[in-house]
Amino acid sequence: TVILVSFKDTGVGIPPSDLERIFYPFYTTKPEGEGTGLGLSVSKSIVEAHGGSIRVASEVGKGSEFTVALPVVRDDERSAASAK
Repeated sequence: TVILVSFKDTGVGIPPSDLERIFYPFYTTKPEGEGTGLGLSVSKSIVEAHGGSIRVASEVGKGSEFTVALPVVRDDERSAASAK
């Protein structure tokens, strides 16, 4: 079982040529001095460290949608894992 959380905007969208790179550390399309390019990279690392995934769908001129999927861990599963 997973929990899905989606974030959607109606911004400029992400060109297909940039989609593969947006999760790379320090990748940014902003002018120098405006942003570090670490936000999506750090977000992806955190989500993956918890057994989840993050994906993006985007259309230039229409916006982007990011979806985070995180596994649900029941209390009994958590207790069994910590007892090991």
